[in-house]
Amino acid sequence: MKARLYLETTIVSYLVVRPSRDVKQRYLHEMAKRWWERRLAKYKAFVSESLLNELDADGIALPKQIRSKLENLPTLSLTSDASALAQAILNQQALPAEAERAAKHFAIAAVHGIPLLVSLNLRHLANAHNRHNLESVCRSFGHKCPAIGTPQQFMGADAEVDPIVAEVRKVKERIAASFNYDVRAMLSHYRERDEQLRRSGKVKFYEPATAT
Repeated sequence: MKARLYLETTIVSYLVVRPSRDVKQRYLHEMAKRWWERRLAKYKAFVSESLLNELDADGIALPKQIRSKLENLPTLSLTSDASALAQAILNQQALPAEAERAAKHFAIAAVHGIPLLVSLNLRHLANAHNRHNLESVCRSFGHKCPAIGTPQQFMGADAEVDPIVAEVRKVKERIAASFNYDVRAMLSHYRERDEQLRRSGKVKFYEPATAT
């Protein structure tokens, strides 16, 4: 039997938005894409009635194939119980006031008894700092808190090397090759680059603490 999982809106938004030059945004897009292609079918996924409305409100155009897939997933409604839980989450500051959408998604999953919630809302939902408070409010309403994770955390056997790590390794290999793998030449290059960055003021350096 497939595990039941709630699919939060940010997964779809990062999946379909064109990747930017920003490394973090590209990484989130890649996580969403891999999970969608390799893991979605391994779960019994649920969405909320408001998911497509949220994407439309954000001006995110969905490819026909993805929209069709979402429309065929079972949908969960924001019941009165879920609405009350979401409001309590905000009132008790388990999540900040601007996280109303996140609170509703969490509440829908909890009230409908969905044990897993996948999200790329790193600020509010997929954030360990908020976990304890969300659990506390959830328990006070008699519901079990769903396990929240990013696509990477739900990849299982399909997990691969972090794309950012892979990119860093490629750059290091390219630099090493340009110096014919001469360690002294590479060291000189990195020291010179370090000094350039210090003089530019664009990067803040933290010096190691010294014993007193």
